[in-house]
Amino acid sequence: MIQIGEWQLIRVDFGRVGVATIAGEMRILEQGLHLFEPPDVFLRFVNTRIQILNLPTCVQESSDYVPLLVKANISYHIMDPLMCIDKIQDQGARKIITEVSSATIAAIIRSSTLGDMAMASKKAVKGHEAEGTTFHEKMHARFMSQVGEQLLHTMGIKVTNINIEQLRINDPRLANQISAQAVKISELEAQHKTLEKEGIVKRQKAEIQKDVSQLRAEGEYIVIAKNAEASKLKALAEAEAQAEAVKLQSDAEIAVFNKMSHAEAEH
Repeated sequence: MIQIGEWQLIRVDFGRVGVATIAGEMRILEQGLHLFEPPDVFLRFVNTRIQILNLPTCVQESSDYVPLLVKANISYHIMDPLMCIDKIQDQGARKIITEVSSATIAAIIRSSTLGDMAMASKKAVKGHEAEGTTFHEKMHARFMSQVGEQLLHTMGIKVTNINIEQLRINDPRLANQISAQAVKISELEAQHKTLEKEGIVKRQKAEIQKDVSQLRAEGEYIVIAKNAEASKLKALAEAEAQAEAVKLQSDAEIAVFNKMSHAEAEH
């Protein structure tokens, strides 16, 4: 800002806006140079960049009375400077955001159990997609729907993200006990998977043995059927040959008889 007698020369840079009263109205000054003369008055600059606010580290109890240490930060920017100044004054924005965000996080923690958070950690460690949403995702969605909408509609402040830097049990003894139980559960799950794989292998072997036995039985049946067919054909051929021999013998006897009868008739 440059003062030239009663005149004021204001330069508004990137990432902020100016606020001034012009003709009795409070107005926003965009980037560039602005010249004021009384009774118009320049008030101040308002930062419109995305800002990160580190919330104070706090300890909250879950619904099952487990003390949890929570450390988080909020990303936000002033979307409507006039509304922000009119409602809370922009200098007090960080204090209001801190109070509203801390209260909401405390409410979310108090309405959740340690089991909810343990399931979130388990899914994160496995490193693959799982059905449903994790605790952090639920917390993020609930926080944005409550705090985000409240600050945007009432104060012109847009919350772009909440980052939970740390969420852990604040009781070392209880944390060690739960950690030991988690290790045991992990070992049992590994054993269960091993037994399950062994069961799958045994079932596959049994299926293969069943298929082999079935194929062997079918092969033996085919051999027996072929042998039976061959025996049947042999017996049929022998019967036909015997019948043919009987017929030939019978024909020969008839021929001899006919010759003898003819000879006797001539004498």
